[in-house]
Order: sequence, then C-alpha cells, then structure tokens
Amino acid sequence: MANKNLLKKIAPVILSATVAMTGMPSAAFAAEFSDEDMILNENAEDEESDVEITDEDAAADNTDTDVTVEDAEEEDAETVDEEENTEAEDAFGTEADAGAFSAEDEADAVSGDFVYGTANIPYADFFYGEMNDVAQNATMQLDAADPVTAVGYRDEENTENGSVTLEGIKAVNIAVPASLYNDAKKAIEEGKSCSNQLLKIAGSLENVSETAPASGEYKILNGDGTLTAMTTETKELNSYGTKFAADNWMHKFHGIQLGLTDSVRCKLPADTDGTGYWEVTVYGLGYSDYTFRFQATDENIAKSAGDADSTPLKNIIAEAKALKEADYTPDSWDTLVNELEECEDMLANIANQTQYGIEEQIGHLREAIDSLVKAEFKLNQTSATLYSGAAVTLSATTNLTGDITWKSSDAKVATVDAKGTVTAVNAGRATITAALGKVSATFTVTVKNPSITAKADSSVIYTKSKTTTKINVAKDGVTGNATFRSSNKKVATVSANGIVKAKKAGKVNITVQVGNHKQVVKITVKKPTMKLTKASAKLKKGKKVTIKVKAAPVSKVTFKSSNKKVATVSSKGVVKAKKKGTATITVKCNGITKKFKVTVK
Repeated sequence: MANKNLLKKIAPVILSATVAMTGMPSAAFAAEFSDEDMILNENAEDEESDVEITDEDAAADNTDTDVTVEDAEEEDAETVDEEENTEAEDAFGTEADAGAFSAEDEADAVSGDFVYGTANIPYADFFYGEMNDVAQNATMQLDAADPVTAVGYRDEENTENGSVTLEGIKAVNIAVPASLYNDAKKAIEEGKSCSNQLLKIAGSLENVSETAPASGEYKILNGDGTLTAMTTETKELNSYGTKFAADNWMHKFHGIQLGLTDSVRCKLPADTDGTGYWEVTVYGLGYSDYTFRFQATDENIAKSAGDADSTPLKNIIAEAKALKEADYTPDSWDTLVNELEECEDMLANIANQTQYGIEEQIGHLREAIDSLVKAEFKLNQTSATLYSGAAVTLSATTNLTGDITWKSSDAKVATVDAKGTVTAVNAGRATITAALGKVSATFTVTVKNPSITAKADSSVIYTKSKTTTKINVAKDGVTGNATFRSSNKKVATVSANGIVKAKKAGKVNITVQVGNHKQVVKITVKKPTMKLTKASAKLKKGKKVTIKVKAAPVSKVTFKSSNKKVATVSSKGVVKAKKKGTATITVKCNGITKKFKVTVK
C-alpha cells in the first residue's frame, strides 16, 4: 500500500527481520529511481562461526587452537625426528609441490568460476589477509615477492634438526579462481619455481571440487600467493526493480519491509522458506551501494493469510479516531492519519491479511499515537484592562509553524493588528482571538475611558463649628496634579490641597481639574442651628428628666443649672430635682444658647 508520507518513513531495507540495520542515507530514497535494483542473496545456513579451523583430534583434547605441524599425539615427545619435521613441512605445502596433484594431473582443466578445496595454512599467511586489505587478483605472478615475508609476518627461524617448524590452521577452506588454478597446476607440472606461496598452497589443496563448501566461508587465493580475508559465499536469488520511492519503501514496526514496483510487497525468492542467512544489497542511482546481512528465523516469516484477528485492529482504529486534530502538531498528526488509513484498508480486506501483518500495522499506528506531539499555543496574557488610546502587544508561545492571525470581536472597543498589538478605542469589553492552523487562544480586554472622581468629605459645612471639608480626587487613567477653584469665594474658599472653608451661608461650586479632565463638587454653607425638644419640665423631688438637644452641626453641648439646690444637671443633660423651687438650665452648642426651665414641686 502506498505510503503517503514518504520523507518521514524512509529507512534501510530488511526482509522481515527482527533487527533493523541502520545507517543507510535516507536521502537515497527521497527521489524517484527508475533503474535502481535490489538484490537479495542467501548465505548457506550452516555458516562457520570461527575463522580458525582446527582438526577434530585437537578440538577433542581441548588443546589450544594453535596447531603445530609436528604430530603431537605421542605423549613422550622429548625428541623430534626428521620424519616428523618433514611431515610438518608437507602439511603446510613444502617444496614437494610437483607431486601434489597426483592422480588429478590427468584431469581436464576446470571451467567454473572457482575451484574449492582445503589446505593447512600457516598463521602468517592466514592472518595477513585478515589484517590487511587484500584485493582479489586472479593473474598468476610467480616472480612476485612474498608480501607476507616483506612485512615481517613470517617467522621460520625456529628449527629442529635443520628442519623448519611451522604453526598454522588445518583444513582452511580455500577458493581459487579457475583460471589461476589451471595456470598453477600447469606451472607445477612443468616444475617452475615460485617466489611466493602460490604454488605451495595451490599444490597442497585437498578435497578439490567446483562446489563451494557447505559453510559458505573461505579465503580466496590470489596470483601473488596471498589470501584474502575470510569471505562468505552468496548466491543471488532474485533481483527487484523499483519505480517510485513513494510507492516502494515501507517502514516496518518489527524491522524494515521492502516494497516493490506497483506497491507489491516483497515475496520470498523461489525454493526458499525465508529462513537462513541473508544478504541484501541496494543499488541506488547516484549513491554508493549498501549491503548488510542478517539471519531470519521462522518467527520472522509472515504466516499465511486468513488467520488474522480483527479485534485489536478495530480497537486501535477507534482509539485513533477519538483523538482531535487540533490538539496535536500537523507533522505528528499527518503520520497518524497515514497509519490510520493503512489500518482501515487492512480492516476492509481482513480476509487477505496475516496476523503478522495486522500486528505490524497495529504497531505502526500505536507508535504514531504515542509519538503525537501536543500542540502548544499560548498567549503571554489572557486578560487586561486598558484605557482608551492605550495599547498592548501580545505574543504567542508555540511549537507550531506558520503565521498567526488576529481578530477582535468588537473593533469599536479595541482593534488588533497583524503583529498582535491591541489598541483600546472606547469603553467596553472585547475578545481578541489568535489562531494558528486549527488551534487558537483568546485575550479579553476591558477598555475604560480615562476619568477623575472628586468627592468632598462632607457636602455641607457651617459658618461656625465645622467650617471646613476636604475634596478627595481619584484619578483613573489620568496623570498629573489636581487644581481646585471656587465659584464664590464669599461663600467658601478652597486651598491648593482641596480644603474648602466656609465664609457665609450659601452654595458654591468647587471645580476640580486634572489635565483635560474636570469635575464639579457642590458645597452648601449653612449657619449652625441648635434647639431643644422641650423648653421646660415640672418634677417632683428626686425625679429626673433629660434635656434633648438637636444641633447642626453636631457639636459639644454644655449644660448649667442656675440653682443647684433646686435642680442639678449632668454633662449629658440629665436634670435631677432636689427641693421645691425653680431653676434654669442653660444649654449651649455651636455658639447658640437656649434656656430650659425646671420647676420642682
């Protein structure tokens, strides 16, 4: 099924493997390739695990992998005769090369690509190929100097009884290019000399065959007598061409799956069940070839169609559909949409799906869900109060890309420009909405008109007693000092601090101004008043009466008896009868005097 989100899902190719190899340049698959190839090679399943191949007797005795050419089977080895040393020399290809082919001399020259056999190889020759970059060369070079000796790897100084003792590895798999093998065979038959190990190794080959060893591992003999590093026999089983990268490269949850032309998924090569050791080589136009190897077991192979359980697929589809696009970043949401579409396609064709394929796609969608990135879009302020003419610039914190759009719910109250600057216009309330894609955030602005509020502590003052009042000024969106002016200084004056002082009864307007803002405070000036609710009272001896006074403004009242023997009066105006007679209580308040007559019976 075509992947609609190619650039996010390009990856190295692996065939239903549990371990995905990494490192392939993803750019190699971001363009259309019309003539790239995919070549799959299968290694023989029984590949060897160790480059050192020792003889069975040595392994059984748990001896060291270093194998000496002397026959070590005899327990009493105090002396080594020449026969043993000669045997050792023969084991690693001595000068007796001419007889090495024996009965095979009469055979026809081989015609395949390679001749395979085994030979005992000295450590120096074996590890020279492992430690150096030895290129293949099938041209016989009898006069070429031995590079192994030249670099000092070969050590033949240890001798016993005049014979050289060599150490190495027995029965190493050797592959010889057929042309080189035929040339070496002829050279040995003709008794030619050689400056390197070519004829020694070629002449000592045993178990010669044109069939590669079962292990698939061998060293290749070169024309100068050197051996390459241990290599692996591969057999090309199939070659696939791709048409468009977007159709052919499919991300795999358990590894990487190869997609083919017209979106046909990779099929196993003929006569294989998919298990074994595999080598995949990718050839991309304009890019270096990329090869990697892996082992596939039965659990990595997709089972036959028709055994898939659709319930888990239905469940995760429902889970994905319950999510809201506006809550996540576009990139992460696009990935989820692609995987969801594939799941829905699978569900629609459930009879043709494998359980492995279902689990694979569920894994894709689960990964897409878990990888969703929450969309972050937040304004630096959510609300503010501004005075008409004032402005504030909003900014957004987001992990999204794109341009933010701004809109005011009421441009008569507040406007907003493309940069998020909000300008207050008139008193009221407006909502500023910032949007980016499918997400948005709001800012509430309350607009007030600048003003001042002036209020006197008391709007009524008197010519006596309480003769002053203070005007307090509250400034709302206004700056500057307040000034005060009286409309009638004969009635009341006002100081620079807003203290109004009564002069005579009447009314006056005090104008308060801050900048261009004015307010008038009305003040009434009155004469003070005081009166008694009763002017007299008759009491019996020992009785009491309270003189009630009404005064404006409320002020201190004093009481005084003219005859304390007849009646007394307290500071609170309580009169008490003492003896028969009359007394006058003088009441004073606000500069006003009143008389209260008391008669005691």
